[in-house]
Amino acid sequence: MLLLAAVWLMHSGVLFSQDTMPDVASPQLPLFPVAESPESFMLSEPIKLVSGVPEGFSGCGSNVIYDDSCSLFPFMEKLNSLRTGMQSSPVRIVHIGDSHVRGYIFPGEVKRLLERDFGSAAAPAKLAYNSSGIAQETGGAGIVYHIMAVNGSTAQNFCDPVKVDKVAALKPDLIVISFGTNESMGRYDKDVHKNQLDMLLRMLRERCPSASFLLTTPPGCFSKSRRSVPNAKVTSVASSIKAYAAEKGVACWDLYAVAGGKDKACTNWYRNKLMQRDRIHFTGEGYLVMGRLMHAALIDYFNRYVSK
Repeated sequence: MLLLAAVWLMHSGVLFSQDTMPDVASPQLPLFPVAESPESFMLSEPIKLVSGVPEGFSGCGSNVIYDDSCSLFPFMEKLNSLRTGMQSSPVRIVHIGDSHVRGYIFPGEVKRLLERDFGSAAAPAKLAYNSSGIAQETGGAGIVYHIMAVNGSTAQNFCDPVKVDKVAALKPDLIVISFGTNESMGRYDKDVHKNQLDMLLRMLRERCPSASFLLTTPPGCFSKSRRSVPNAKVTSVASSIKAYAAEKGVACWDLYAVAGGKDKACTNWYRNKLMQRDRIHFTGEGYLVMGRLMHAALIDYFNRYVSK
C-alpha cells in the first residue's frame, strides 16, 4: 500500500492551465477519484496544453469538460494506452451533429490534433465538403475519427434507427453529440428538448453499450430575423444540454460558455471576423478555433486523468 501511495503522490501535483484560466485547476472542477491500478498499467506523461482562445475574445468561461461521474475514464484509459504503447487496436470517435459539424472543418481540426497526439489508425484522406466523413481504418493503433452530420439537424433528427445503426456499426469508444443551434431557431421548449436528448442517448446507449459520450453546447449565433441581436434562446438551449448531461452522468463541453456565454459569445465571434454574413454559421477560421478549443478541453481532461 505504501508503494501504491507513493506512485499516486508522484502524479498528483501536475495541473495545467488553459488559455486565460488560472495556473491551477478550478476548485469547481470534479476531483477524480483515486483507485488502485493493476501493476501493468502505466500512466502517460501529460501532453503540452496549447491555448485555443483567440486573443480578441473576452469574458470567456473555463475551457474544461464537466464530468462529475468521470464517465470519460474508459475513453481516457484507451488514450493513455495509446500514448504508452499498450494499445494495439484503434480508438474510435464518432462525432455527430448539425451544419457546424457537417462542414468537417471543426471536427476535422479535432481529428488532426488528436492524431498528432495519439497517432492515427486511419488511411490518409483529405476532408472536403463533398467527401465522406467516415474514415478508413488501417487496423493499427491510433485514433480513428468519424464524422456524421446533417445540415439543419437537431437531436430529434438523429433519433432514427437507421442513423443510430450507422453509428453503432463504427464501434465507437466515444460519441460526441453536437446539436443545439437549430433547436434555438424556433419556439423553444426545454422539456421537449430534454425528451429529445434522452431518446437519442437511450437509443445510442442501447446500440453502443461500451461507448462514452460527450455532449457539446452550440457556439452561439444571432437572431435569424434580427441579425444585429444575439439569439437569446441559445442561452436556454446550452443550459438545458449542460443540465441534462449532469443529470444523466454524461460529460459535457460547454462551448457557448467558453466563447463568452450570454454576454460575449456572439460579439466575440463576430468582432473577430469568425462568423459568416448570416451570423449563424462561421468562417473556416472560426471552425478551426472551435476545433482547437475542443481539442484543448480533451487534453486538459487527459492531463488531469494521468496526473490523478
